[in-house]
Amino acid sequence: MSDPLFRIDDLTLWLSVLEKIVDTSTNMVVLTDAERRIKWVNATYTRITGWTLPECIGKRPSELLHGPETSAEDRAHLARLLSSGETVRDFELVNYRKNGDPYRVCLSIEALRDGEGQASAYLSIQSDVTDRHRQQLNAIELKQQLEAAQRLARLGRIEVDAVTGVSSWSSEVFR
Repeated sequence: MSDPLFRIDDLTLWLSVLEKIVDTSTNMVVLTDAERRIKWVNATYTRITGWTLPECIGKRPSELLHGPETSAEDRAHLARLLSSGETVRDFELVNYRKNGDPYRVCLSIEALRDGEGQASAYLSIQSDVTDRHRQQLNAIELKQQLEAAQRLARLGRIEVDAVTGVSSWSSEVFR
């Protein structure tokens, strides 16, 4: 007896397996139509944004998610990419939850094309990268504080990249 999971001819089984994979993903998944109106979102999208599927249907993601810190320049760039039919990869911007809290998202958006090559829908995979972004900002701030402390204490440092062997010296070493 063969494992039913591997029966290619049972499309209903495969569809239910794929639906389960998408719905339990740690990434937000959004399906929109050609006009970029939401048709479906997964449970992770609802958990992170606070917007349920019935609240989302027929709305554009920008109507629900963009706010004061969402860069107009980033929005325009994203619109140009989508209008030109390009695949969007690793595009970061600030979105907002239903409760108004901002979060940083990394988007990948793929046009789903019909038989004539026209975009008939868009599939968006989104990752909440707020914590990673916050850690990067903290690292920059800590480095600036270290450099200020070294200037005050007149201490220098030399860093060597273990892989390339390239060294970098702080300005205090030169002084």
